[in-house]
Amino acid sequence: MEVRIVSAVGAAHNPFLDALCVLIDGVFGPMGSVLLGLLLLAWTLLFTGTWRGALRAGVLLAFPWAVAEGMKLVVRRPRPEPSALTRVIVPDPFTFSFPSGHTAFATALVCALVLSLASVRARRAAAIAGAVVVLAVAWSRVYLGVHYPTDVVAAIVVAAAVAVPLNRVVSRMGPLRVDAGTQARR
Repeated sequence: MEVRIVSAVGAAHNPFLDALCVLIDGVFGPMGSVLLGLLLLAWTLLFTGTWRGALRAGVLLAFPWAVAEGMKLVVRRPRPEPSALTRVIVPDPFTFSFPSGHTAFATALVCALVLSLASVRARRAAAIAGAVVVLAVAWSRVYLGVHYPTDVVAAIVVAAAVAVPLNRVVSRMGPLRVDAGTQARR
């Protein structure tokens, strides 16, 4: 069933979607994720004015992503076979498929950003925009044929399920405790 979904999504190839998905692949891949992580740290440092806020955001980003990456090593699910695809756009990654690392990173990034905001209005806006980004990343992984739908769904669930309770824990910890000056105001 999932192979048919991957094939059906992949059959919709066109130059615009190909370019968009390759861009998403790079931005949320290993090198792009380092840059995005550093941007998150810089943003939280700028808006919270403390290293505490940046460190907290870094933990909220890194830990859920690491849990998802660790799951890959336990589950060891192979990626979709390139022969099932109508067109191969990106080289077959060397890592396992379940859960999607790109999607887990995008979800953890959005969670870290949303949970770093103090204003309910800002959190809502970031959550809505972030959901669009996460869904675009998830869809692109299936479109490129490097993940099954359950890989991307699991990545979203795992990263969010780790980030939200982790936020409660780190918000009470000494160096990461949330106070009036720790969360971003905008």
